[in-house]
Amino acid sequence: MTIRITILATAAITLAIPAHADCKSDIQAMLKSMEASSPYHVDMTMVSGGQTSKMSADVIMPHSMSMKGEDMNMVMTPNGVWMAQGGGPLKKMPDTMKESIQDMIKQGMNLGIKAVDKVECPGNAAFEGGSYNLYKYEAKANFMGIDTFSKVSMYINGDDKPEWMVVDGEAMGIKSMTTQKLVFSDAIAIADPQ
Repeated sequence: MTIRITILATAAITLAIPAHADCKSDIQAMLKSMEASSPYHVDMTMVSGGQTSKMSADVIMPHSMSMKGEDMNMVMTPNGVWMAQGGGPLKKMPDTMKESIQDMIKQGMNLGIKAVDKVECPGNAAFEGGSYNLYKYEAKANFMGIDTFSKVSMYINGDDKPEWMVVDGEAMGIKSMTTQKLVFSDAIAIADPQ
């Protein structure tokens, strides 16, 4: 279950992409381009069922990721996947885990391309003390046997990159509101755990 939630969160991260004149076509094209995105850091806050959880991740597409949540930790590099839960030490997973996670991320991205619907391009909007180009869309899909629905608001900065994304979503009958803050940086590096 934790892996599914992690992959759903990862798939949501990849939806944070810019759009221009033809919103739907641009979102779909840029979503595909995220397979080779520059490295980024994301901080996520999710409110669901009256509870708030936080997670952060460094991502180097398509091969490396380091995710930390309140009760889980995962590192993926070209050399494998390491996971820990409940504050325990990272343990190397079977070699097939890396391929499974990469396949799930790719599947989520491909579904995301098809699911983009009801796109709006409101233009300039203020959010969290900044000024952004705002793009909105809905997405409905079945991912890993789970029906999901979300209303997404993306805030694109002056560098034409997503800086904030707000996802009002529902999966397995559970509603959630997830806010993500993204920072792109070529300085991000992810190494095998020692």
